[in-house]
Amino acid sequence: MHPSIRLVERHRLRPRMELTALVDCVFLLLVFFLLTSTYSRQRQLDLSLQPMQGGEVVHPDSAPVALEINAEGQIRLQGEVLAEAGLLAFLAQQAAADSTRKLSLIADQQAPAGRILSVLDQARLAGLTEVNLVGKDAATASEAPE
Repeated sequence: MHPSIRLVERHRLRPRMELTALVDCVFLLLVFFLLTSTYSRQRQLDLSLQPMQGGEVVHPDSAPVALEINAEGQIRLQGEVLAEAGLLAFLAQQAAADSTRKLSLIADQQAPAGRILSVLDQARLAGLTEVNLVGKDAATASEAPE
């Protein structure tokens, strides 16, 4: 080495990583997931039908249209199976005949919730404004014709 050349030792600056931006991103992701998980839970519908313990007597002249939904999801009107395609037309006919007509939907405890909601939606579309949802008790279920 040449005696006149002197190497000066430099102090290297170590690069610093700023974590502020990373903390902000993590916080925003946390808020996003908290908000979306809350909305997901609100969309669920817990529908469980309990057996009837009592009720009131309805006079035949004011009797509502009574539809039954069994455990298999079949819709019955006075013991006869009613096709899904004819349900909306039947309900619209009942609503047109009497604007104050009521619908009683008698559902088995094991009836599919989707089928119950479908019938309720079709009743609303047909113009029936008052709908009663009734759970079928064990005594009624054993007497009902299959």
